[in-house]
Amino acid sequence: MVGRLHEAGARTFLIPNLMDMGKLPGFVFFAGEEFAALMSEMTVQWNQRLEGLPASFPAARIRISDVHRLVDEIDAHPTAFGFTNTTDACYRRFVDDMVCPDPDQYWFMDWAHPTTRAHKILASLFILDLLRSGAIRPAQLVR
Repeated sequence: MVGRLHEAGARTFLIPNLMDMGKLPGFVFFAGEEFAALMSEMTVQWNQRLEGLPASFPAARIRISDVHRLVDEIDAHPTAFGFTNTTDACYRRFVDDMVCPDPDQYWFMDWAHPTTRAHKILASLFILDLLRSGAIRPAQLVR
């Protein structure tokens, strides 16, 4: 995809790497630990390949946003980020259709997707990365 966008003239990219996909509640709950371990291994390989993108497109500005490291930090210190649960799904569709009482306390809304609070934290990471790269300036964030 980066190659196609580059051919079309894009030169600035912010690309998030993957969090440990083996930690997705759906994989752990439905597929089991063995499959989750394979997904964790795939995540490492994918993220390593992403690190090589800047060298493949020297005329472009490519920044890899380290979602993996951020989510590891959140898992290690959930309360510092306002979470009480970073491993389970708030909404357990296909099991008991229960929705947790406070989704903001969870990282995962369902078996694979982050909650609104988690998305806000990810968006903050992306804004910081854009600022660090010089792709945007602080004045562009204030209107």
